[in-house]
Amino acid sequence: MDERLARAATAHAGDMAAHRYLSHSSRGGRDPAQRMLHDGYRCRTRRCSLGENIAWAPGRATPRAMVGAWMASPEHRANILYPGFRAVGAGIAPTRRGPAFYVTDFGG
Repeated sequence: MDERLARAATAHAGDMAAHRYLSHSSRGGRDPAQRMLHDGYRCRTRRCSLGENIAWAPGRATPRAMVGAWMASPEHRANILYPGFRAVGAGIAPTRRGPAFYVTDFGG
């Protein structure tokens, strides 16, 4: 777990929940790498690897159910299992009525 990646993931999940959108790009136009680096993450190797999984789930989906859904998706599964990622941070933003937003940021 990396606190800086968790901060980036939590902030993005919260923004998506507050403004009801689902995108890897923030409303201000930052991509995942820009958001992670802005929140203080520094790559551990010369060849920096960064990745992100995002999702929303209706109702009260559990984190376990969300990871299960990501593992069933080839692209999301590839991020989770990529050996170049050495750090992870996760963020969840529930809403009062409607979906919860999930973000997992990965760094290498």
